[in-house]
Amino acid sequence: MRKEPDATSRGTAPRVDKNANRFPASIDADHLTRADQHIAAAKKRIETQQLFIEHLARNDGVKAHAESLLALMQETLAQFQSYRRAAENAQQSLANGADARR
Repeated sequence: MRKEPDATSRGTAPRVDKNANRFPASIDADHLTRADQHIAAAKKRIETQQLFIEHLARNDGVKAHAESLLALMQETLAQFQSYRRAAENAQQSLANGADARR
C-alpha cells in the first residue's frame, strides 16, 4: 500500500484545525524550527513585495494586484505565527504534563 507524503515531507506547514488545538503527542524542537523557517521566509517575501509596490508607485505602475498579493502574504505570515505560538504552547503543555507525572 502506497503511503501518502505528509505535509512536512513536502516542505509545507501542517494544516491546523481551527476548531481544535491538537498537535502530535510530542512536538520536538525541529517542528518549531520548521515553523520559524516558514515565518522567516514569509517575512522575506513580504519585504520583497513591499519593495515591488514602492517601485510600481514610483513608476506609475498598476499596483492594486501587487497590494492584494501583499495583503495575502501578510495574512499567511499571521497564520504561520499563530501556528508557531500554538505549537510552542502545546510543547510546553506536554513538557509540564510530563514533569507532573514524575
